[in-house]
Amino acid sequence: MILQGEHISLVPYTLEKCHEIYKQYVSDPMMTEQPYVYSKNIVDLYYQNKAMDSTRIFFAISYEGNIIGEIQLKRIDKINKCGTLSIILTSDSVKNRGFGTEAERLLIEYAFNQLGLETIYADAVHRNVRSRHVLEKIGFEHTYDDEVLAYYKLEKSRYEKNFCEIIDICGNSRETVVNAISENWGSNIIVTKGNIHKAEELPGFLAINNGNIIGMITYHISGRECEIVSLDSFTENKGVGTALIETVKNIAKEKGCNRLFLITTNDNTKAVRFYQKRGFDLAAVYRNAVNESRRIKPQIPLTGFDGIPILHELEFEMAL
Repeated sequence: MILQGEHISLVPYTLEKCHEIYKQYVSDPMMTEQPYVYSKNIVDLYYQNKAMDSTRIFFAISYEGNIIGEIQLKRIDKINKCGTLSIILTSDSVKNRGFGTEAERLLIEYAFNQLGLETIYADAVHRNVRSRHVLEKIGFEHTYDDEVLAYYKLEKSRYEKNFCEIIDICGNSRETVVNAISENWGSNIIVTKGNIHKAEELPGFLAINNGNIIGMITYHISGRECEIVSLDSFTENKGVGTALIETVKNIAKEKGCNRLFLITTNDNTKAVRFYQKRGFDLAAVYRNAVNESRRIKPQIPLTGFDGIPILHELEFEMAL
């Protein structure tokens, strides 16, 4: 499994990558004053005892094909839905560049959205101001101290709430939504299963962070069914799309809907993975349906992601 970020990726942690990390590792003076000396036997033992522990999940951190550190969730408790975050970067040359923050966010998203954890713990040496700052920036809450360490925790609900504010599309924001959909979808209309949806008429929500729109979702309710018509996230791996879907899901339940569904196209493999990971199931494949949609909306291109011909509509659903 690979967790892909904007600049770095989290890749499977092998014995070879473990050695690659510790051959480069330079001890951090904020952690210890003792210099680190690489030992093959010690690294072998470390890998066997730690990386192979069933209560841990390890990833190597990769930047431009180079391994620059490791990150793990340890003491994973599936009953209490919690675990502890830990990260090591190889040297100062890869610190203060945002790589650690991005790696932690990727693993946090994985822990909350894929592993089903509700709480993540972390700790940092008191004098390691850099690590403490990263934890607090991400949203960890300082809980207590002992003589050596400061302890933190991050609740899933707090993380999602603090990262972005979800607001209704209304008033002045409507024009922004119409313009964004027109730019991202080729025009102000979206066609699904032959039905025309106009951006200016759709209800929906915006995700706001520091005054900036970082995501948007629109939907349409008919009878007891709710369709997600469009979903756009302008920042990756931060849980924005997930938070917007959850908001629409709650609205659909309030309105008495028993089904949430959406339509995507066969080229959009990223969307196919995204929705299935969030509990949607493939309900139907409408072969060559996009050819019919092009008669209504000629702006639909012939090819899409990775040069794949856009031909079919895929319907994904979730029971409410």
